[in-house]
Amino acid sequence: MNVKIDKFVGIFENAFSKEYCENLIKDYDTAIEAGYGRTRQDDETFSKLQKSDTQLHNQINNIQIPLTNIATFNEVFWGKCHPIYEKEFPSLKDSGRHNNFSFKMQRTDLREG
Repeated sequence: MNVKIDKFVGIFENAFSKEYCENLIKDYDTAIEAGYGRTRQDDETFSKLQKSDTQLHNQINNIQIPLTNIATFNEVFWGKCHPIYEKEFPSLKDSGRHNNFSFKMQRTDLREG
């Protein structure tokens, strides 16, 4: 796994299996096609010229991405990624472990963010 941490933002290349990523993208696309996604124009005051990404906010009361995918995310983050963050930022050792049961996925074109 290749890791780059810059200003507390970590990029963990190949942390997740190709199969996991493909399944997550498929679930995301299915939810978007079913009308569960939002655009920046729906939620914010950006024009499509500024930002045209689509997002899906998966929450306990609005589950579009199966919880098994969220559980796998937590396992990989806490098992592979967090220990690297702890070495870089030792104060995290006192923060304790928590799990996410909601998250936001966003499809962004190459030059958007």
